[in-house]
Amino acid sequence: MTQSTEKMAEKVQPSSSVILRHYGDGDEAGILNLLNLCYGRWGNIEKWRWLYSKYPGFASSDILIGEFNGNIIAHRGLHYRHLDINARHKVLTVVHVDGAVHPDFAGRGLYSKLNRATAEAGKEKGACLYLFWTLKGSLVYRHRIKTGFVEINQAPSFIKVFNPDKVLKAGLRDFLHKNRRMSAVLHSMKTELCFRIGDTEFRISDLVVRPGLSSDRKHSVRFILAEEVVYWLAGFRTSSRAGRIRSLALLLLAGKVRVKFGSLYSLLELTRKGAAIIGSL
Repeated sequence: MTQSTEKMAEKVQPSSSVILRHYGDGDEAGILNLLNLCYGRWGNIEKWRWLYSKYPGFASSDILIGEFNGNIIAHRGLHYRHLDINARHKVLTVVHVDGAVHPDFAGRGLYSKLNRATAEAGKEKGACLYLFWTLKGSLVYRHRIKTGFVEINQAPSFIKVFNPDKVLKAGLRDFLHKNRRMSAVLHSMKTELCFRIGDTEFRISDLVVRPGLSSDRKHSVRFILAEEVVYWLAGFRTSSRAGRIRSLALLLLAGKVRVKFGSLYSLLELTRKGAAIIGSL
């Protein structure tokens, strides 16, 4: 989004001057820019084609676009699937995927407008059910409950982590991308934060992609993590701030996280920035 577009966005009333339309050829670059901005490294054109243009039965009406001043500022993908009731009866369902609104347009009612348009699009195709998946307790979860959605119980799910370092890195990247306050604090530090799990080590500067964030900092703090920490991440996003702080304290006390300071400066800076980091959890 250009600077002039950002200035114009400030004057836009909720959903006014924003055009909602279906996908058209040439929208791919704008869609990818928006999804990568909102989700953080969402993917490339090959992933998009696999999920959309090459998806069985894909139609341009399966993607809803919000456009303002020639810029794509909202997106909603729709996948249609049949739900088998029994051997002779099937129900067409519409599944919401990749919903995104540009941060400059948050709080203007555009997300609600997308939801209404999604419902209408599903009805036009004969869908009887509207399904979605999201983190329990998230903003999207609370919004859905308020707008008439009902949470359904599912069979227990089980996971086993084969690559804890990749899971940890992906979880931290997602959390930092959505937590601008935390990212800003880390960006201001002159100390590099490093995470080691098993034989793998990575740096915060690998995850927080921001101009001016140097990856060759002279001072460092290393967090050495036990592999079971990755399972704890599953509930981190939906926990309250008090719950997150309590969990971190318990991990430290249990020895699941060990901290090594590379210098006196790194110790002093982390101590000085500690309150801001905890406050942004």
